Amino acid sequence: MFVPDMVTSVLEQKGGHWLSPSRMLKYQVVLLEQDDVELKTTTTLNPAMVLSSEVKDGEQLYHACLQTIEQVYSSRQDLKDEPLSNPELELFTDGSSFVREGKRMAGYTVVTTTGVIKAEALPVNTSAQKTELIVLQQALKIAEGKKVNIWTDSKYAYGVVHAHGAIWKKRVLLSAQGLPIKHKEEILHLLQDVQNPKEVAIMHCKACLDKLQ
Repeated sequence: MFVPDMVTSVLEQKGGHWLSPSRMLKYQVVLLEQDDVELKTTTTLNPAMVLSSEVKDGEQLYHACLQTIEQVYSSRQDLKDEPLSNPELELFTDGSSFVREGKRMAGYTVVTTTGVIKAEALPVNTSAQKTELIVLQQALKIAEGKKVNIWTDSKYAYGVVHAHGAIWKKRVLLSAQGLPIKHKEEILHLLQDVQNPKEVAIMHCKACLDKLQ
């Protein structure tokens, strides 16, 4: 099957931003792992692509899928999802939200490999998702003007900066159904603070598991 886009690369590198593991597996099986199906990228121009373009006669129409996805969906065009080499800072973030004596308690910490940079309790009834947005925001404030790698175990916060945030901002913080999104104030602050570092990579890592589990 000849396609104009790098479907394999897009699926492998960016698919996890929008697809659940089960749906990702389904696409991989159907598109990448069948013996009688092979995807190949073709340079043959699809005439439909020219209809709304401003390409002049004699010019080549350039289309880079991964670059376009990063420009459209990422909260910052140069935001990376793989560690930068020779960073000035490497930060690890973690948030916690739990119920104690009928009250939801929350807090967060930002650490390096050598110690705690910032740790703080949050107001009662702060949700887990809101906590993860706040701790990533704090890490970005700490990294202002620096080249930084940041790790988070929150798929939600990771998805906001890499996949959903820019779209939500364009929609004035409304969902596809036209309803206000949850935690819109924290999301807006996060989209602003991701511009703070000189260079930034935000990676997702597995959450720590309680040894007693």
